[in-house]
Amino acid sequence: MIKRIGIAVAILAVLVLVFAAWNGAFQSANVVEGSEGPYKLAGFYHKGPYEDIGGAFEKVGKVAKEMGWKDSSTREVQPTDRRMLGIYFDNPESKQKDSLLSFAGIQINNAADSLLLVQKYPEVKFYDIPSGNGMICDLKTSDMVSM
Repeated sequence: MIKRIGIAVAILAVLVLVFAAWNGAFQSANVVEGSEGPYKLAGFYHKGPYEDIGGAFEKVGKVAKEMGWKDSSTREVQPTDRRMLGIYFDNPESKQKDSLLSFAGIQINNAADSLLLVQKYPEVKFYDIPSGNGMICDLKTSDMVSM
């Protein structure tokens, strides 16, 4: 009996480790300084702790899927893919967590996309990022749990 419990615990531990690895738990986020942009994004603002922005990303993902757009967050970027980006406006060390402002968005490729998006989803907000230097973190994820 004890041997069976030990085997069950070992199997469960292996499954937990496989699930964690699949979701990027052992991946490191590489942050570098570089030049990016310009980008026009469509998405949703989030006010509150940065770790709670997942709901805004889920809404962006749902809109993108309904528009038939593929995002580049889960694999290598293809020319027709759109980047999903998170913008974090405040320093969490100098501002209250419930006052932090961020934006979860997906890249818009042309004016026709913007017009169609506004007609179909009037609640979507737009944000422009000019080209420039900044801190960049490209993180490949397998799904929303990974984010």
